[in-house]
Amino acid sequence: PSGDDEFLLYSIMHRFPHTARFLKSQDAIVNTPAHSGLSGFINQRTRWTSKWKHNRNQKVRWNAVLFFFDYLFFYIAIIGAFLSWFSPLVITGIVLARFIAILSFVGPVNRFMKGKPAFWPMLVFQIIYPLHVLFMGMNSIFGSYTWKGRKYR
Repeated sequence: PSGDDEFLLYSIMHRFPHTARFLKSQDAIVNTPAHSGLSGFINQRTRWTSKWKHNRNQKVRWNAVLFFFDYLFFYIAIIGAFLSWFSPLVITGIVLARFIAILSFVGPVNRFMKGKPAFWPMLVFQIIYPLHVLFMGMNSIFGSYTWKGRKYR
């Protein structure tokens, strides 16, 4: 279900290697609004995250797994700091390094999308977003979602 655009692009790239290009243009931006209700939002994001299992591109699959474990280990490290498994100074360094790395990626994307500067929201977002990633990752493996009136596992 769904994923037609992503899987079509992969097929084109596979059939015509090194010929597909990224068009960095304001005119090429496609907006997909998030659902307003929690149930619809979870269904939408579960459907999006569940695509990784069906992608034939191994880089995409491994990136999804690594992304999930990055956030899992992030929370393990923070919990470990509180339980004295790790030095709080080391954990602070790791958290700051991750934040700077993410900000260096999100900043240019935000400017391209003509967004407002988002330092403080990004800081708060980095506390909340890992929970979203872990929940959606687990839900994409073990949960189900409804799309166009059909239920998927």
